[in-house]
Amino acid sequence: MRDYSRVPSQLISFTTLNGEDIKTYWSNYYPLKEKTEHNGIDTSPLWHYKSTFYYLEWGTDSIFRILGDSLIPARVLTGDLKMSLSDHFKRNTGNKLSVFMPLVQSGNSGIFESNQLMIFRLRNVYERFFMVYDKRTKQLHRTYHRDAPTTRFGDKLMEYFIDDMVSGLPVNPLYQSMGKAIAFVSAHEIYAQKKEILDFIEKNNHEKSAQLRQIVQNITDDDNPLMIMVTFK
Repeated sequence: MRDYSRVPSQLISFTTLNGEDIKTYWSNYYPLKEKTEHNGIDTSPLWHYKSTFYYLEWGTDSIFRILGDSLIPARVLTGDLKMSLSDHFKRNTGNKLSVFMPLVQSGNSGIFESNQLMIFRLRNVYERFFMVYDKRTKQLHRTYHRDAPTTRFGDKLMEYFIDDMVSGLPVNPLYQSMGKAIAFVSAHEIYAQKKEILDFIEKNNHEKSAQLRQIVQNITDDDNPLMIMVTFK
């Protein structure tokens, strides 16, 4: 958790498992010199790729590589629609884009990286979605779902993928571990879509189909959620 008003303001802190301080790096950007409404997240994305941890300072979009207790600047996200530092704390910024994390308790759900792909959440005041960057072709793609739900504030929730191989279900990765993205689908959702899922399985024969068919056929409304693990290329 970060306190953006603290003087000086932390960039990142390293501690032992017992909570003892090892080393702290201080931000070159925070606290903000101007007073602004705090409408931002309290954690910054942390992700793991090729035995190395990466850390993005939210708001500055500066990515650091973590080696031991040292930070090495890796890259900075840029673009015409990138927000200014103070924009990240304002409610109405139009179509300006920011890296987005949906859950305070899942600080590693903002960015996923593999050998070929880098996947990250973006949002503006109208919509939330995933961007997929292919590191080999240098191309960007985004998720777009015509019938996606909207929040009570009106922004469209398109931050999910469709499993077009095994289940046909929408998949929203929320955690990552050991190079895999992890999502959960509630038993209630599966139970409500049982016929559609079974029809999809019949039309799309996959090595995992038999196992999933048995789960779906026997699931009840109050069972545990189904865990989906995805390995990116």
